[in-house]
Amino acid sequence: MVSWHVGGLNRGFQGLREDLPPQFYQKFDRIFLSDLNPERIDLNRDLIQTHAPLVPVRGTPAPAAGHPQPMDLPQGSVLTMALDHPRAITQTMTQSQHRGPTTLHLIGRSAEQHAAPFALIAGVEHEDTSSRSLVSSLLTAFETISPDVADRVNGSSAAFRGRGTGLLVTRPFRKQVSHTHARHLLEVARDPADKTLAPLSILQGPVAAPLAVIPQANVPTFRDQRQQALEISGTITPTHLQADPITGARIVVAFVSVGAGVVSFQEITITSTGRRFVSGAFELKRPVTPTPRPTERARFTD
Repeated sequence: MVSWHVGGLNRGFQGLREDLPPQFYQKFDRIFLSDLNPERIDLNRDLIQTHAPLVPVRGTPAPAAGHPQPMDLPQGSVLTMALDHPRAITQTMTQSQHRGPTTLHLIGRSAEQHAAPFALIAGVEHEDTSSRSLVSSLLTAFETISPDVADRVNGSSAAFRGRGTGLLVTRPFRKQVSHTHARHLLEVARDPADKTLAPLSILQGPVAAPLAVIPQANVPTFRDQRQQALEISGTITPTHLQADPITGARIVVAFVSVGAGVVSFQEITITSTGRRFVSGAFELKRPVTPTPRPTERARFTD
């Protein structure tokens, strides 16, 4: 493969790097790293070159947080993003004019108290314009309902950086996110036509579920969402379903209304007998009025 371009080298990429085998790096003619922190560029360059000493690894300082990563991507390259700003991801995808596979992940949480985090994970081919458009639509909606800058967790997985202002993400969950993202990258490097993961996945527990995105001009009623989600669940490629031996397979459908600032998720469970039913739902939405309480907004991180 021609080259691998990486935007963002903080926690999200560190976990991803640890899950990739040495053979992965050796598949590329060259590797490019972009990050705000020059020290992280140097550290990751050295670590990657211990696995692939003959592959040139170059670094480019990135602009301020929330801005696109500077990249000049040749055809056939792979673009990977572990950024904590929906805006930075969409702008990087657009401005780089990338003509190859793109992988990314973004961790978020709804504004509901004690809500568990979820992760959007994508591995999209350049030719799959439909999936690329849906990823862009979903990230644009996330941008309208999230803070300008994602809060970060400090070194402990049990503490916020500033009381009540952080996005608490446990290390086991981060590990599962990076493991799933690594699977996308390994499948892209092996054979993009033989992928076991859906182009878009959502992770809420130990197993990733295919994610279908439905743009909506207006927010549909819960009954309409449920009916559409059940219908859409029957169109998912069977090889993309990862069945749990106890609970069955899961599919999640996101109804996206950018104008209203609402993303509604419906979870569909498919039992071993083929029965389908709505097993869960949650919503992200823009606050109606400004509020000083940060927990009123959905949050995202890498």
